[in-house]
Amino acid sequence: MSRLHWTTYDTRGLAWRRARTRFIAAVVVVGVASVSGLTGVADRGRANTGLTATADLALLAQRVKAEEAALSAAHQARVLRIEADGAKEQAAVTERVRGGVEQLHASARAAATARAEREVASLQQVDADLRVAQAALRARLAQERVAIEAFFDGLVTGLGQGTPTRSALDAAKKQLESRRSGELNALSTVHTAEYAELKRRTEAATAAISGQLATLDADTKTQEDALAAELTIVKRGLAEDLAGTVQAIDAEVRTVKVRHAQELLDLEDLHAAQLRVVPSASRRALETKQSFEEDELKAMQAAELAAQAAAKRAAGSAESAARHAAEAAHDLDRAALSTASSAAKAALSANRSATAASGSAQLSALDGDHDRRYAAVKATYDSAVAGIGKGVPGLVAARTDRLTKDGQEQLEAIAALGATGDARRRTVVGEYDEKDSAAHRRLKHDIAATERSGRHDHNRAEWQTKQALGRAARDYDRQQRLLKSDYFTLRIRALAFLERPDSYASVTAAFDPATDPGSLYNVARRIGATAVPADVTGRSVGVALIDTGVVDAPALENADVEIGPDFSFEDVVSELRGRDTMGHGTHLAGIIAARDAAWVGGDRQRRPERVLGIAPDARLVSVKAGAADGAADVTQIIAAINWVVANKDKDGRNIRVLNLSFGTDGVQDHQLDPLSYAVERAWRAGIVVVVAAGNDGWAAPGLTNPARNPFVIAVGSSQAVNGKDDVPSDYSNGAVAGRGVDLAAPGRSIVSVRNEGSRSDERNQVGRVGDTMVRASGTSQAAAVVSGAAALLLSARPGLNPDQVKHVLMASAVSPDGDDVELVGAGYLRVHAALGWMDLGLPQTWQPATGLGTLDGARGSVRVLRDGIVLEGEFDIFGSSWSGSRWTQDAWSGSRWTGSRWTEAAWTGSRWTGSGWSADVWTGPSWSGSRWTADIWSGSRWTGSRWTSDGFTGSRWTGSRWTAGGWFGVGWDDGPATETTAGAEPVTAEAVSAAAAS
Repeated sequence: MSRLHWTTYDTRGLAWRRARTRFIAAVVVVGVASVSGLTGVADRGRANTGLTATADLALLAQRVKAEEAALSAAHQARVLRIEADGAKEQAAVTERVRGGVEQLHASARAAATARAEREVASLQQVDADLRVAQAALRARLAQERVAIEAFFDGLVTGLGQGTPTRSALDAAKKQLESRRSGELNALSTVHTAEYAELKRRTEAATAAISGQLATLDADTKTQEDALAAELTIVKRGLAEDLAGTVQAIDAEVRTVKVRHAQELLDLEDLHAAQLRVVPSASRRALETKQSFEEDELKAMQAAELAAQAAAKRAAGSAESAARHAAEAAHDLDRAALSTASSAAKAALSANRSATAASGSAQLSALDGDHDRRYAAVKATYDSAVAGIGKGVPGLVAARTDRLTKDGQEQLEAIAALGATGDARRRTVVGEYDEKDSAAHRRLKHDIAATERSGRHDHNRAEWQTKQALGRAARDYDRQQRLLKSDYFTLRIRALAFLERPDSYASVTAAFDPATDPGSLYNVARRIGATAVPADVTGRSVGVALIDTGVVDAPALENADVEIGPDFSFEDVVSELRGRDTMGHGTHLAGIIAARDAAWVGGDRQRRPERVLGIAPDARLVSVKAGAADGAADVTQIIAAINWVVANKDKDGRNIRVLNLSFGTDGVQDHQLDPLSYAVERAWRAGIVVVVAAGNDGWAAPGLTNPARNPFVIAVGSSQAVNGKDDVPSDYSNGAVAGRGVDLAAPGRSIVSVRNEGSRSDERNQVGRVGDTMVRASGTSQAAAVVSGAAALLLSARPGLNPDQVKHVLMASAVSPDGDDVELVGAGYLRVHAALGWMDLGLPQTWQPATGLGTLDGARGSVRVLRDGIVLEGEFDIFGSSWSGSRWTQDAWSGSRWTGSRWTEAAWTGSRWTGSGWSADVWTGPSWSGSRWTADIWSGSRWTGSRWTSDGFTGSRWTGSRWTAGGWFGVGWDDGPATETTAGAEPVTAEAVSAAAAS
């Protein structure tokens, strides 16, 4: 019979998975018993197991109801959160608009006050200028009067005491006429110049206003274009959102069709299995029941597709409504702009007319003043000419008459000057009235722009809220449909099993390494390790693994593994020294260098059923630093790195690669950080340092320490989804700011060596695959894959230095799609391409680290804690004071570790044989103000049970974790891959073809 594929692609709770597993196990057990021919016993067993399966079915039904309730509660919580966030965003927009409008009003009030003050000052200046002009006029008029008197007096004196002769009078008359002509010509010349200048100023003022009108037209056109561009952007954004939503729905529809096809294939397999074993007499009833089951499944599937189509229509309707609303708002904004523009143009036109009229008035006043002065001069001379013919009496009479008329003319000139001052005051008031009007128009325009921007932001927030609510509804519907689909599958099988358990003899939930993307075979295939030459196996390359230790599990008993020194707190217990009590290190060791007996015997073909690491012939040097509960201090890690550097070439190790699958949330710059300095010194010593980036997710502010050091290779995690071998894992650290990952490698649900009885083995029972393997996820696993790939590269090209290895691995990686570059750096690892990559790049030129920072800065929030005593400050685990400057000078000599009792001679590569952890080590120094005395350590097992609950609860260290998820990473407790899209678990080619045909 063909294998049945369980088609569950959504995340489930642990209890749900265990219930399902329990039911499947019951099915398999009874199925095997039935085909074994154990008739009588089988009948009794069938009855008993049938009761168990019935109970399991009831449990599954309860779980479904509970999960439906949980889904509903979670959905309601999500909806409330989205609505609250949307309301908060809209309130923030409203407050922002209110504040902006108030600020505009305040600025307008301040500007109006300043204009009023300037207007008062201008009017005061007009009055002052008028007073000066009046004084000047009176002075000039007085001078003119004096000049008239002097003129006539001079004429009288010139005639003498006697009676002048006719010839003398005629000569005097001609002389007066000549003087009159010259003076009148001079007055006309001055007037012409003054008139031309005043006319020029008037025309310039009106031309400036005409320029303002032209600018207003241009600004109006620009604003209209901006409104049209805003509308275009809004409509394009809505269209793109709709296209993205439709694309997501279409992609989900394609996935759903694949799942539907698989479900129908599974049901057909089940029905065929039932028909093969059911008696002929019962076949018609069974076929009827099977037809009903098939119709029920198809109806459920049709409803699911109809829901998808309805979601697609709803998205289109929402986009259309939002687009129409944007167009209506645009029309209102454009109408308001047109109205404001027309009002502004009318005001400017009126101002231009007023300016022209004021100029005409001033020209008229200038003409009038000229005419008066011209007439006055002419009248004076005319009177003198007329009077001189009568001699002295005539001149006296002319003088009297002229002075009388001059008095009247002076009064008229003073009145005209006053009228000119009044006109000037009116002009000033008009100018400032226009400025007030223009300011009011600008204020209205700015308020309208602010409100329009706020309206757009409000509409955008409302649209985003609707989009989020739509996504939440679709997710909720999808989760409900998946839950119903899963329950339908299990219920149908349970009922069929209760009727005829023997029809389930072939049902299995076994791990298939050929199709599972997390098998070591498929991991090697995904990074191109299956395509490298047969002699490229990692031979002669040492890979140091500073982790939780390694044990001789079955998949590692044939591997080349050296158990190096133990820097962990478990070294005090001889039977734990160097051994992995957590399981993390053993899992990574399998990824890097697992190999079987057949490989050692010469069979170098990678096949799905074999357990082979990325670099099977690499020499793995295990340096233990973490205990079962994750207990370790950053100083222990630094000491372990120091040992690796000092011993990299001893005893034939040739350590060229160092794997560090952990990190802290250190708070200081990588150039100062002691841990960062340690890994950089290892890099400069010729060791390729591979560091896990962290598991805080794509929105993480940055990488963990020491992955932040720019020299090392920072590794993110990828996974296989939807038939693609590589997409970013959502738990892999991103880089909102600062350094991101260098490249990514498979890290999701990787099946590697199980450490039976370890801390993780107890926690991750659901992740077990058979008796010897287990699943786990995290950038820890991805880093191990890259370390194995680096070993392959160095075994083929041993002359490469660390900078060249990094460049080659990054340059030959498969480039990511679109925004993925921020998540996976240069791309996805491809070691077969790296082998032939000839461009070796340039040496890295980052600013070297100094290591002069603090230990607490390197620890971040990671603190070793026991019995309430915290290791903090500048102390190592022995309580010895730490000197960054002294350490950077002598730490790499191989003889000292900041003055502690740990010497190179004590680290032989298998165990500590020197003074070790004897009582005299602990009785002297104090640790953070408290004494760690011998009775704490002497002869006792330090298993972590006595550490306080806030210190080592699970894998957490006082609120922070190595690799942001403890040594456990994110995938312990992970179980099989449970992505929400088809492709995360095996799907048959028949299902894909059937879905494509539909």
